[in-house]
Amino acid sequence: MSIEKNFTLESIGASSIRKTLRDKFYFYKKCFFEHSFCLKTKTLFEKVGIEPVFSGSIEPEIWNQVKNRVVHSVSAIQPTFIRDSICVQMYDDTDKDLLWAYQNGAFLLITDHKVEGLPCFVTENPTLVYAKLCRYYRDLRNISVTAVTGSIGKTTLKRMVQSVYETELKTFCNVVNHNALYHAGYFCQHIPRIYDVMVQEVSEDTPFYTKPMSIALKPRIVAITNITVSHIEAFGSYESIVNEVLSITDGMDPDGYVVVNMDEFHWFELLKGKKVIKVSCEDTSADYYGHSINIAADGLHFEVSCKKEQKCVSVHLKNIFGLHNVSLALQA
Repeated sequence: MSIEKNFTLESIGASSIRKTLRDKFYFYKKCFFEHSFCLKTKTLFEKVGIEPVFSGSIEPEIWNQVKNRVVHSVSAIQPTFIRDSICVQMYDDTDKDLLWAYQNGAFLLITDHKVEGLPCFVTENPTLVYAKLCRYYRDLRNISVTAVTGSIGKTTLKRMVQSVYETELKTFCNVVNHNALYHAGYFCQHIPRIYDVMVQEVSEDTPFYTKPMSIALKPRIVAITNITVSHIEAFGSYESIVNEVLSITDGMDPDGYVVVNMDEFHWFELLKGKKVIKVSCEDTSADYYGHSINIAADGLHFEVSCKKEQKCVSVHLKNIFGLHNVSLALQA
């Protein structure tokens, strides 16, 4: 059996790609469930299981309007996404940011403190509330989600996974590296009904943000790339980075799988109770073992020994040359 894939990775910084992505949002909006954004604020909170104890020096009349307002989206304090929405305070948002959001379309703010004169739902963990609200919309779609995280290689692996899925499934995958919490939350709310599977890149550069993304996404499959000391200035230690990356499994489907490269991953004790698929270019005991690697003029050629199927597969990655891409391809 021979597999040949042509991976052409476009520049993620290209403005034309970003414009294409924005244009596609208008198409996606036509593909939503009709009932996705027809809930009143109080009904949405009830369905998610959150007691909406509102705070702020606001007239009771205004609070009644807020509670009965139809929720069009749950958003971060971001110019692109605010359209008649509930807005959530993120880790670096100031009171001025919250005021700006209120003046530009947010009718309710989820915050960790009361802001004088603004309608706020005050909670200890706004990001967790945001994740749960986004999860409600994600669960309206019976779709399998694959989340890709790690320090290096996320975007490449995401595009490879997308390419593999698209041979058989309609795959929803944003082409650029939109991997922050508010991106994941946005996509959870806007999964078009025409797709079978979603692939989402998950950033690990902000402490305590990976777990909320996992809760919002409920991934069926998690792929973890190499974990390095990137963003250590935010975490303080390598151990904290590892724990942050592995928290992507906290909200995953109980019957899901974690796919790791055992040549670089050494924290299997932290994945107890999880179903783990191991790939390797060094250890023949791996579930998928890559060998006989050859760099040719047209890309990478290698063999994959599949432990469970007890067979060997020939793979050709066209236009891909770095040896590190073999491990990523094995995970895909």
